[in-house]
Amino acid sequence: MRRLAERSIEKQKDMYTCFIDYSKAFDTVKHESLIETLKGFDIETRDIALLTNIYWNQRAAVRHEDEISDWMEIQQGVRQGCVASPHLFALYTEMIMRTLDTMDGFKIGGQILNNIRYADDTVLIAESEEQLQQLMNTVVQESERKGLYLNSSKSFTMIFTKSKIIPPCNITVHNKPLKQVESFMYLGSLLTSDARCEQEIKRRIGIAKSAYRSMENILSSRSIALPVRLRALKCYVWSTLLYGSETWTISAVMEKRLEAAENWFLRRMMRVSWTDKMTTKEVYKRANTRPSLLTTIIGRQLSFLGHIIRKDEVENLVITGFVEGSRSRGRQRETFLTYLKRKTNKAPTELIRLAREREEWRKLCRWQPTS
Repeated sequence: MRRLAERSIEKQKDMYTCFIDYSKAFDTVKHESLIETLKGFDIETRDIALLTNIYWNQRAAVRHEDEISDWMEIQQGVRQGCVASPHLFALYTEMIMRTLDTMDGFKIGGQILNNIRYADDTVLIAESEEQLQQLMNTVVQESERKGLYLNSSKSFTMIFTKSKIIPPCNITVHNKPLKQVESFMYLGSLLTSDARCEQEIKRRIGIAKSAYRSMENILSSRSIALPVRLRALKCYVWSTLLYGSETWTISAVMEKRLEAAENWFLRRMMRVSWTDKMTTKEVYKRANTRPSLLTTIIGRQLSFLGHIIRKDEVENLVITGFVEGSRSRGRQRETFLTYLKRKTNKAPTELIRLAREREEWRKLCRWQPTS
């Protein structure tokens, strides 16, 4: 989603999106319809029989104190928390989304991309309000045939645009308008209409600092060796900050914020007050370490890019596909690939070429700053 929005803004195009939420999505899957869907995907009969026997052929009763109700058959729903549930739901909705194959959407690399899905988190993508409404009408109609109903109060529209004045997006479901937002939390990461990562990075730094404060008694304890505390910091605090960092396009201002956050953690661990007037260089020297947060992020981004390029999937298409349109005059906004170019001194085309050569790419993933 970040790369798509970035590519569209690069070519001065608005990208219209709708984040769909189904009412009780996992609980409304009809077992008979799901089994028929699995058969339509040429899944082996014995596998379908296994799923049917251990998953759907089940009965339940309600017990209240010493009384038990009549036993009833469970005929719909996939289990919450089961590792198979997201896959089963994805297959269930696959037949719904296949009705969109011939419809318009966002054009990239000679292909049309009009939806992105992860389990029950679905995004519809279009280049205009009219296209998005047509996609929405089809999805609503086909979903209701499968027993899935959209939750209008939790479904939102958003336009990714370069314009400071965001154009309106009037999308309706059964004549009920959906709310348009300027930011949306998608898969635990904040997306904003300007397709920048600043707000998400600031939010992640705040979450990491909250995680640090919850463990401050341990991380600042002088009875625990500093190397052990540094390992705990990276395990329990950095993990909250680095979530989704593989997709960030980091500006120079945000680089300084990340470096400041790392410095903040270290000073708190070593109980260095601002009144001590100790320089950042002295803090790292006393801790016998060096700045590594930004290095870790760039290493993750390079590793993630390598996986994308070596797999000819939709992520590869979004990174390398051609988008019609023209760039604006003047200095261009930094994109994901141009950011990595600035850090590695490798042109985007060279990065894509090197990503296909595993051994060379592994060396590049061990990137270290030149200064």
